[in-house]
Amino acid sequence: MNLTNPFLDLNGDKLREECGVFGVIGAKDASAIAALGLHALQHRGQEAVGITSYDGTEFYSSRGQGHVAEHFGDMALPTAGIE
Repeated sequence: MNLTNPFLDLNGDKLREECGVFGVIGAKDASAIAALGLHALQHRGQEAVGITSYDGTEFYSSRGQGHVAEHFGDMALPTAGIE
């Protein structure tokens, strides 16, 4: 076990810098803002994309392979609970 790196587990999985994470809270159009933020960050990780919203009770997720525009282009964003 490597005690000098707390992010390295026994399986070799560790914190990576390839991913882009973007968050929005308290905005009526949070899903659209998140999609724009993810689009700006997509150079960090182009293999997959996802957006999750929370209405205080449940999480609603939409995710897929590829770029933001490929997955969320004409598709409705997960806006349940965001009003």
